[in-house]
Formats: sequence, structure tokens, C-alpha cells
Amino acid sequence: IGAGLEKILHELAGILHHQMHFHRQLGVWPQALHDGGPHAQVRHEMAGHDILHVDPIALESKIVVDATGHDAVVVELLHKRNLYKAVPGNGAMWVSRSEEEVMDRTGEVYPNCFVIGLAVAAVYGTPRMGPAFGSMLLSGRYGAELIKRRLKQE
Repeated sequence: IGAGLEKILHELAGILHHQMHFHRQLGVWPQALHDGGPHAQVRHEMAGHDILHVDPIALESKIVVDATGHDAVVVELLHKRNLYKAVPGNGAMWVSRSEEEVMDRTGEVYPNCFVIGLAVAAVYGTPRMGPAFGSMLLSGRYGAELIKRRLKQE
């Protein structure tokens, strides 16, 4: 457990070091679609939202990453707009096969929209990973490399 936690903390430190940002408690809401791809619009998820209205906080990005796990929320929103096929969700647990398939299928699924980690398994209907999280971390790293290459091409 300690080694896994240390690895995650190391990765988070690297994200902050490279001045990348991640936000907690934000939920994907309807996407803005323009310029050939999705630009995520998000809203702040807060307790008591039904009591106190909070307007959406719109964020734009050249690349949108679906790292929403089993729900594959970003790709599911594309499907609801008839821009992508139905998201089948995860199959039964088969750790070794899923670890390989997640790594093999990490990447762009729609213009400017990449999937990583458990979202990959949901989008492609591969087996779920179970308690082994190696490919989740590796998929994130590989996805970041793919995105970095894409951004350098622009």
C-alpha cells in the first residue's frame, strides 16, 4: 500500500511542478462543441446545490481528457449528442486482460478527446481491472505523452 500511495503522490507532485491543473469536486456538464472537438464546460459540485444556485464555471481546453472512470462521462455526453457510439461499460473482472487492453486502447476516441484509465475499459467494453491499478497510472502517463505530442504538432 505504501509504495502505491508514494507513486500517486509523486505523480501529483509532477503535475503541480509542470504547472498543470486539476480540480476536485467538478462535474462535467454539457460540453461546448466547436472548432472540431469538445471543450468541456464544468460546474462546481457542492453540497446544497439545490438550495443555493451556482452558475456553471466554463473552462476551455484544446484537449479534453475523460478520466472519469467507470462512467466515462465525457464520452457518454458525446454519445447523447449522437457524436459517438454507445458506451458499453465494463465487462466482468479479468485483471490481466484488462490491464493490457487499457494500455493498448488509451488514446484519442474523438477529435481532441482522449480517454485514460478505467474510462478506456468503459468506452471499449473491456473487462474491469479489479484491485490492480498499474494500468490506470500507466494509462494516464501514456495518455499525457500522446497529448504532449499532439500539442507539439500545433
